[in-house]
Amino acid sequence: MIFEVCAPICETASKDKAWFVDGFSRRYLEEQFLTLDCGPDVEEIVIAFALLKTIPGHKEQYKPRRPKFTEYGGWKTFGPDGLKDREIKKRFFIDRRIDGDLFNEFIEADEEQAKCFLAREILQSLELLDNLPKRLKQFDKECFKSAVSDYFQRQGWIKG
Repeated sequence: MIFEVCAPICETASKDKAWFVDGFSRRYLEEQFLTLDCGPDVEEIVIAFALLKTIPGHKEQYKPRRPKFTEYGGWKTFGPDGLKDREIKKRFFIDRRIDGDLFNEFIEADEEQAKCFLAREILQSLELLDNLPKRLKQFDKECFKSAVSDYFQRQGWIKG
């Protein structure tokens, strides 16, 4: 299973933390869950964090989209090798916004605190797996949540 987090939307104050999120995903998540099998109906789970702070008195710049399952599709990615096409297959996409006090907490966190913060926010995001289409009966949500939670506990990022 492919499991990754990213921060494709950020403001200047959070740019370094956006890079941190991408590095966290590459270093700790992407290979860790490749062999995890919770059923054939979902092959990818992506959580995208928008790191934006709403200025008081202004409308929100960005509203998270509803969680979305994509059976098949395409996606363009930009990485160190330039722009590439990527195939999407059985992907569940979760969009989250880090704002207000949470934004301040994450921006001010040192590396270890930021890992704990991400672990906590990822586990909260996984509650949205309940929004998967009902027709996807061959994916064990609890298996995936438990595997992620166990991994974070072993790393010391969350308490049991």
